[in-house]
Amino acid sequence: MTEITKQRHRTRRHATAQGKKGRGVPSLRYHKASGQMYVVLSGRAIYCGKPDDPGTEQRYHQAVAEWLAAGRQLPEAPNVITVKEVIGHFWAHAERYYRTETDGRNKELEQFRLALRPLRELYGATPAAEFGPRALKAIRQHMIDGGWCRPYVNKQVNRIRHV
Repeated sequence: MTEITKQRHRTRRHATAQGKKGRGVPSLRYHKASGQMYVVLSGRAIYCGKPDDPGTEQRYHQAVAEWLAAGRQLPEAPNVITVKEVIGHFWAHAERYYRTETDGRNKELEQFRLALRPLRELYGATPAAEFGPRALKAIRQHMIDGGWCRPYVNKQVNRIRHV
């Protein structure tokens, strides 16, 4: 019996010893396709490394300890990106992409600036994952309330969608 097979048998024994409904600690498993060991925490697979890697078991224990410390939930990502940061990253790209060789000015870049202004004012501090269709409708209504005409509002909303 190889070391991998022994380890799989040990993890199966451990899994059955913990009882039903996952009251115990999730066991380390072997993923055949990638050849790595992994553990499933809160429905998400966390890969720990190859079976012969000495750090695999350490990464497993660390992941389980953090999961248990967070109340059997995966810890939140510390760096949640905001709408303002997305705008900043897009702007760095846009300054390179939307430029003209002759005068250095570009009308499209100026239109993006005007379209992104209400987005930044209303939802700049909001996490980007929470920005959805309702927020886009609120921005569109803000533009309409500002007196912008319908075709211009539609173009600006499409620019925001593009970002």
